[in-house]
Amino acid sequence: MIAMSIAFVIMLIIGVPIVFALGIAGAVGLWSLDLNLISVPTRLFTGMDNFVLLAAPFYIFAGEIMNRGGITTRLIRLAGLVTRGVPGGTAYTNVTSSVLFAGISGAAVADTAALGQIFIKGMPEEGYDKNYAAAVTIASSIIGPIVPPSVIMIIYAAVTRQSVIDLFIAGIIPGLMLAGVMCLVIWWQARGGRDSLVPASRWRGMRSLSWSGMGCW
Repeated sequence: MIAMSIAFVIMLIIGVPIVFALGIAGAVGLWSLDLNLISVPTRLFTGMDNFVLLAAPFYIFAGEIMNRGGITTRLIRLAGLVTRGVPGGTAYTNVTSSVLFAGISGAAVADTAALGQIFIKGMPEEGYDKNYAAAVTIASSIIGPIVPPSVIMIIYAAVTRQSVIDLFIAGIIPGLMLAGVMCLVIWWQARGGRDSLVPASRWRGMRSLSWSGMGCW
């Protein structure tokens, strides 16, 4: 273990990428323990040959499909209608959209990738600071791994043999509480501030959005 740690630190100091530093350090550790290196490829493949690990890339892929298909825009419009007329409404919309999107993506990376393209570019046009828009987007994206379905929960359940349903149920209240605390911080910072730009009629907009979301014209 000491040889592996030393090798890893040396790789980092000389600027070797972390992924290669981990591999080289692992090889040094196996060599120092005088283990049979022939079994390494088999064990490496066995560790990666897990169907559960496909959840992460497929969730990110689903988020990209939603973004390109317009579902993300509809979710944001719905969140904007809910927070209409509230000071700092666009920031509330950002958090609310993250909660809605987290129930589909299950990953913070997918949440940030899908919503960041809209809010980080759109919020400065309404007078928000770009750094503040990025901070709200990134902070709200951590709701993704908490609110079910969560990629982390699926992997944890697969490794520890726990119930996925129990983990999903356990994540609902903490995720909503986290969103509520974020909204409280936004309310404190945006008193007397900005309103989100949404259609003039709130309920009419919700009705038309619901029909368009179901494909009924």
